[in-house]
Amino acid sequence: MEKQEKIHNEWYDLGITLLSSQYDSEGWIDVNELEKDQLTNKLNFKEYNEPDVGFKTMICRPKSLQGIENNNGWIKIESEADLPKEYCEMFVFDKENNNIKYREYFNTAKKAFVKLYSHYQPIQKPQPPIY
Repeated sequence: MEKQEKIHNEWYDLGITLLSSQYDSEGWIDVNELEKDQLTNKLNFKEYNEPDVGFKTMICRPKSLQGIENNNGWIKIESEADLPKEYCEMFVFDKENNNIKYREYFNTAKKAFVKLYSHYQPIQKPQPPIY
């Protein structure tokens, strides 16, 4: 599923049909675009500065879209070019079983990764304590 399709589906699941031109690339829409009865507790709200006009407004989007800015830290694998350039430990999202697995990645395993996994998230080794 692509990002814009996910955004459209989440709005639609709330019973709100919007054109893709009505919301931004992260799913936010100006509150004034909605009817009063469409404002629910399933929406996140934030204040937004309109720099060109000089006033503030409220924007909202479905709560289910939280984290869409960075896909919750997951990197989508569409080709070998999307994979890391060197060895790393990672979590992968298995295409066949739709579950998350731990894997070690070696730069030689590119074709297998593209075939088996749709997304990965590198595991960042924490820095040692300073004191």
